[in-house]
Amino acid sequence: MQYSYEHVCSLPFSELETLLKQGIKPKIENLIHHEFRGYNTPKPMEYLGIRKFIKGFFPHEGTGTWCEGYNISAKQTGLDNVWEYKTLAKRFGYYHVVDPQSPDDKYLNSLLFNYAASENNPVYDPSRAIKDYLTQIYPDNHDIFLGKAYLALGPLRIFVSYFILERLFKTN
Repeated sequence: MQYSYEHVCSLPFSELETLLKQGIKPKIENLIHHEFRGYNTPKPMEYLGIRKFIKGFFPHEGTGTWCEGYNISAKQTGLDNVWEYKTLAKRFGYYHVVDPQSPDDKYLNSLLFNYAASENNPVYDPSRAIKDYLTQIYPDNHDIFLGKAYLALGPLRIFVSYFILERLFKTN
């Protein structure tokens, strides 16, 4: 049984963790040149103005084996409304998409988004401390993904949020 995007966004953390552990590693070609609507599941993200967001992916120059990604702020209009860029929204919070390796090998069935690796983030950017895992929760559905975000402080990993992505549209 496959759940809709909206249903996955409403699942309790215990069920999201089960889906994350049972998921499969996404193929990079299913991410590149696309933007995805994103939804952070913890309620406090709403008060921080970051519950809804947009993630995009593009090829890394010089290789086709992995890619890079970015975030764009979205209007916080609720789960049932259209995802729209905030006025004057720009790309930020860049990350490299890689295979998880120690000390970030908690979910080997996932891709790892390493914000510290991107040269597009300034040295002082707090997003550099983020590590995200992304898994494809349904083997035959390349449009819905589940992620889990952590803050990486030295060897310490602090859970921040589960997030769900669904394909919005193809980019150039």
